[in-house]
Amino acid sequence: MKTLGAFVRRDFLEQNRYGPFWIGRLGSLFLQVFSTFFTAQLFNGNPALTPYGGNYFAYALVGTLTLQLLVVTMAALPGAVYYAQTQGTLEPLLTSPTPIGAILVAASSFGILTELVGMVLFAGVAWVVDPGVFAQVHWGALGFLLAVHGLCGWGWD
Repeated sequence: MKTLGAFVRRDFLEQNRYGPFWIGRLGSLFLQVFSTFFTAQLFNGNPALTPYGGNYFAYALVGTLTLQLLVVTMAALPGAVYYAQTQGTLEPLLTSPTPIGAILVAASSFGILTELVGMVLFAGVAWVVDPGVFAQVHWGALGFLLAVHGLCGWGWD
């Protein structure tokens, strides 16, 4: 657990060196929610959406959230290894007494954790824009799918 905390702290401090990074992340989040909302307005009332509750915004948001988590979890581990290679820290990490599996999980965890926080903010902004957006979401199935994607991204497939 100390290894995980050390890696998360390191990555957090590294991201905070560049202040506009977080502003860009938040701006991107708001832009994505609002563009999805206004695009969904084009499809409202479409008879093809009737079996799905007629709410394209909810459909698009769940798909977007799932895709974001899938992409981040699949890219986190290779990205962490690539970053360690380019910074010259991979060899010292691999020769340390810490198990390799713990190093790889800890090195990729910051990206996944920040994406999870981003997903919660994304869903919160979407709920503010349209309070009924998640009324028809099957939370159990969504939680299961997100957990499977998350675990596969960390290599537990």
